[in-house]
Amino acid sequence: MSETPRSNLYRFPEYRWNMAIEIGDAAKEFPIAGYNDLLPYLIAYWAYRESTFRHMARDHQGSYGVGQIQGVLRSRCEAIEIDLDTRKNQFRCIASSFKYLTERCGDLEHGLANYASSKCDLKGRPRWVVKDRMKRLKALMKKVEIIYRNQEKEKKEYRQTGLEEKEE
Repeated sequence: MSETPRSNLYRFPEYRWNMAIEIGDAAKEFPIAGYNDLLPYLIAYWAYRESTFRHMARDHQGSYGVGQIQGVLRSRCEAIEIDLDTRKNQFRCIASSFKYLTERCGDLEHGLANYASSKCDLKGRPRWVVKDRMKRLKALMKKVEIIYRNQEKEKKEYRQTGLEEKEE
């Protein structure tokens, strides 16, 4: 039995790269003032928690795709001509929904609560979902930042080492 997961996400680097580009493009297309740095991470984390990035995922309530889009948000995305048949467009729908709900509910956290429960109310389960996901999201962002800083440091050291060898 193989130790490698069967998902394309784990097996193919280009799959991850293409998904990252799709998420970044969606975040740029539907920016949320004050949250532009957070938005790509939020879209990715939300999609992972909702469907583990499966664009064909469906549940018994009719939720669909990577963001488990349903009801009013699904109709709204279709109305602004976002066809939900592709993963790329599902990311676009998530981003446009986050933007719309943030404007409708007054801030991002209330907008996310609305995404989770159809109400701009941070009470009960929606409050728990939003607080938990935001906490985990911020931890993820810190890890990514640490990795990025370490890579930059290694690149700088590599360049300096390479220049010193050429001078000798």
